[in-house]
Amino acid sequence: MCVGVNALKEVPGFKVFKTEGSFCVYINVKAYPMSSEKLSEALLSHAGVLTVPGTAFGANGEGYIRMCFANSDKNITEGTARIKNFLNTFISKCDVAVSTLPSTPETFHLLDAHAFSIMKKGSSIINVSRGSIIDETALIEKIKEGHFRGVALDVFEKEPLDTDSPLWTFDNVIITPHNALYSDLYDTRVFEMIYDNLKRYLQKEELVNPVDFDKGY
Repeated sequence: MCVGVNALKEVPGFKVFKTEGSFCVYINVKAYPMSSEKLSEALLSHAGVLTVPGTAFGANGEGYIRMCFANSDKNITEGTARIKNFLNTFISKCDVAVSTLPSTPETFHLLDAHAFSIMKKGSSIINVSRGSIIDETALIEKIKEGHFRGVALDVFEKEPLDTDSPLWTFDNVIITPHNALYSDLYDTRVFEMIYDNLKRYLQKEELVNPVDFDKGY
């Protein structure tokens, strides 16, 4: 399910700008200081459950966080060119780019040499999704050039990361062992989801978070 533009307009601190096939939301961070939970609650109460394919985030340096969405699965699957064109409209303004995308043919090397070249010098990039999203060779070249303030990678094109990978040698690169899913609420959330799904299964109800093999995630 995609988020309705009109519903998002009702969320306090949100500004919505609609374009063909997509829309961007600017969130006033002062309305949700240091609290993803408060932001999630606002999204849930005003716009319903937020499960959006192809979500991207960026801070524009003006006290707002920008979230860009595709309006439908159809727009996501129409082709990599459209996704990349959409990406280019905002990634150049990001101070920090965070990838939480699934690995699909459409997202393979979505962050490539071109994407890195139009990002701000001194920006940062974080990947906590899948290694195939980033062209590692292109990323390494940009790190060598001193383009990024910092890079944090939890996933890689080949795992475990080769011991001779240049990524180990950079002072401004943080490497973690594919464990970014963990948080102080991880155990609680996993238990509640499994417990809820067991009840749903016994009652022959639809399960939460099923894998869609057609989409690939």
